Amino acid sequence: AGTGPHSLKWIASIAHREKILARLRQDEIEEDEYDEENFSLKGRVCTTSDYNSDDPEAYVECISNVAITNFTAVTAADGMRKTTLHSAARLSIANSTNSPGEIIIGNWDNVDFLLGRKFDTILADYLIGAIDGFSPYFQDLVFERLLQHLKP
Repeated sequence: AGTGPHSLKWIASIAHREKILARLRQDEIEEDEYDEENFSLKGRVCTTSDYNSDDPEAYVECISNVAITNFTAVTAADGMRKTTLHSAARLSIANSTNSPGEIIIGNWDNVDFLLGRKFDTILADYLIGAIDGFSPYFQDLVFERLLQHLKP
């Protein structure tokens, strides 16, 4: 996963999805209200008709019932790791016993980095631009490197 604030909010919205959906079902929150974890709650719980609709807006206006069991965010700099840990802790997705995430330092041009680890989803937020500062001339190779970590 990415380490930028938008990525973390996206992860938080999935990690806290059950709580959000429960509050929506109980009419405890209004549309477009902001949750205490500071991510947007928009719409309502998705229904089967939303998924089967030909209207592209139908799916955008609802919150799907997906889940996240864990995530690994990668950064190449210790300072960014500390900033990301702080942001993730505010969103209740890292730095606690029940948190689903880890934020690690690594470099994608190191062939042993995350060796053997596989992920369902890879979010490459800010990755291409950041590579220039840590692994120049590796931008064209990073997608092949990421692909080996993607579950089939």
